[in-house]
Amino acid sequence: MKVSIEKTEHYTLFSLVNPTVDDSAIKELLSQANELIEQEEIVYFIFDVNPITEFHQTLLENLQNITETLVLKGGLLIHVHQDPNMLASFEDQQLVMVPKVEEAIEYIYMDQLEKQFLEDGEE
Repeated sequence: MKVSIEKTEHYTLFSLVNPTVDDSAIKELLSQANELIEQEEIVYFIFDVNPITEFHQTLLENLQNITETLVLKGGLLIHVHQDPNMLASFEDQQLVMVPKVEEAIEYIYMDQLEKQFLEDGEE
């Protein structure tokens, strides 16, 4: 297995476990995510993609598709990568990237609080 999956009550964390990432690892990551989207109620995903050194356009498009699916279900996809040079590629695709998993978790909790606050305000 090239992808580690950790499920919690609030989110699912996907981590690439090999120091070098090939196309099969990326395909496994995308496949596992798409399977869980259809099976699970958890709509917050964190992709720890630190081992990836280059993001091809097709990969960014796939990540954008997963993001759009999760947003439609009321969730988010947060990417974790420590290289600030990657930020521009993610921003161009309107993808969220933070440098640490802990920050991604905080981002999710803040999003959940904001949605709860907005729901309470409508009542």
